[in-house]
Amino acid sequence: MNAHTDHEDSGCDLSTWTLERLQSFAAEAHGPELETVRIVAQGHAYFADGPPEVRKQWAKVSLQANQRLHGDSSWDRARAAQQNSMLRMWVIDEFGPDEEDADWSPEAFAITRKSTHQAGAGSGRPHASAVADRTRSTAFARTCGGQV
Repeated sequence: MNAHTDHEDSGCDLSTWTLERLQSFAAEAHGPELETVRIVAQGHAYFADGPPEVRKQWAKVSLQANQRLHGDSSWDRARAAQQNSMLRMWVIDEFGPDEEDADWSPEAFAITRKSTHQAGAGSGRPHASAVADRTRSTAFARTCGGQV
């Protein structure tokens, strides 16, 4: 069974799935399915009532889906970097730093941000605000049934 048929056969909204079920689905998902996983997992990280460690696990699923989702275009790389940065900053701010986990370490985050910024300098990559605008536009279009 692949991720696509599992999703269709279940008839479920991914936002109702357990962490383990979504992780399993994400391992086989591709393309738009991964974006759905990223959004659902991020929502659980932001809004779940669970303990911080569980919410950080949801955030990890979102980061992992985002990592597999991005393509090779400069826009895809910038979008992925922005999504990861915003989620990582929020987790560090909300739950505090965790030096044992590079995703939640401010020092590791600063190094990642610096190398991403240096790699993007002069490369024609879009500015983060342009990525945010396009991400919001795409989400709005999908929500409203429009074309992306």
